[in-house]
Amino acid sequence: MEVLIGYMIDGRNSGIDKYLLRVLRVFYDAGIHADILTGKDNVDLRACLAPFKAEIHEIPGLMHPQKQYKAMQKILSQKAYDAAYFNISEPMHCIGAKAAHDAGVPRVILHSHSTSQGESSIVKAFLKSFMNGRSRNKLPKYANDYYACSKAAAKWLFPSELVEQNKVKILYNPIEVERYAFDSAVRAKMRSVLGFSEKDIVLGHIGNYVMAKNSAYLLKILQKTREKLPNAKLLLIGDGPDRLAVEAQAKEMFAAAEENHVYLMEAFAYQHSPYLTAIREEIKNGTIGDIRYMESAYITSDYNQNNIRMRRDTLGGCTYDLGVYNTSLILRTLAEEPTEIRAIASFSEEKIDKLTSVIMEYGDGKKAAFSCGMVLATDLDRHIDRFEIQGTKGSIKGTGFEFNGDGELSYTVTMFDGKEEVKTVSVPQNYRLEVEQLGRCVSGEETPAVTKEFSLANARIIDSILKEIGY
Repeated sequence: MEVLIGYMIDGRNSGIDKYLLRVLRVFYDAGIHADILTGKDNVDLRACLAPFKAEIHEIPGLMHPQKQYKAMQKILSQKAYDAAYFNISEPMHCIGAKAAHDAGVPRVILHSHSTSQGESSIVKAFLKSFMNGRSRNKLPKYANDYYACSKAAAKWLFPSELVEQNKVKILYNPIEVERYAFDSAVRAKMRSVLGFSEKDIVLGHIGNYVMAKNSAYLLKILQKTREKLPNAKLLLIGDGPDRLAVEAQAKEMFAAAEENHVYLMEAFAYQHSPYLTAIREEIKNGTIGDIRYMESAYITSDYNQNNIRMRRDTLGGCTYDLGVYNTSLILRTLAEEPTEIRAIASFSEEKIDKLTSVIMEYGDGKKAAFSCGMVLATDLDRHIDRFEIQGTKGSIKGTGFEFNGDGELSYTVTMFDGKEEVKTVSVPQNYRLEVEQLGRCVSGEETPAVTKEFSLANARIIDSILKEIGY
């Protein structure tokens, strides 16, 4: 028997992934072979699926429904499946089920694992609600078996008539209870490791940091609990996009600063350089015409493994450490956020990105690209600092440039009519310029070179890149 299963992430961090791995074990032991659908093939997923001899099919995400449907058609045309099983959280996630139905798969199974669409943005929530409403009534057409992990999950995903007619089977998530049997020695050890005393009342939550888990509400629960039990502590275990949401963290920092009458400006020292001011003046004056393309790179030597930049727990990786320079340079130069971001990364064994490449597209058709990485020789303090801007009349290239560099820095203006000029800018120490500007802002003489709006825009770009590479 051949079964197609969707969708898995990496086999390790998601509760759904762990659930599906248990299903795969049962299938494998029963002689049922299963193949897997994923949005992004990766090393972790292959390692988890290796014992089951499952074939991995990478398909486009739900942002591209037509592409996903066509990819599904291709997969289903190459192999005859007896059943297709889809665990989904929203009705509009039914593209795979539709493709399986259209391909004539005898048994198409839908399994609900959520109770809401989980969206904080009002606009996105409205659009999702509309799409989910349209998709919900189509589910009986695409599938012939329906499951849910709870009654609430059944009511959320499936049309009411299916639930009322008891056509949705409730299948609670299984737990291997023997793995979680109480052990006083383990309890004492973990309390010691985590810094909890015997008197502390520990509240625990295990789950990914996504809106649907409502981790923020747990903090409110803790606050209320501590009013009566001051020794209560909250332990959050998990990972996910909301844990490292850069924009959210930036907003929180700016809000805290404003509330406490503290002046806050993000520390991009190179943004204060007269070198960049000169580049922006060239663009403003139309020297190279309208910008069509910009690229940059910031690549350094490989670091010792003890360096905080090389560890996941200290938010290591080249995007956090170096990519922010590229994004802020491009954002300052182009003066707008991209409409679409594509990125790919090479990860280390410590699961931090060591080399990342990014393509950004804008509403008017121009594009930007950059690379960042920590891949050069470890025995030398080497780095690559580069940028080039292409316009409709010519180009500007940083020929004597480095991020946070000072002294005599040069750039070359090359016109399409053959004229070329090397221009040099005398740059003082950038960190001094940064501190001096901050002082003038505090005294009310100037507005910041790196504004709150700029920092939040750059944070949104970084968030998109991290999500795209699967950090």
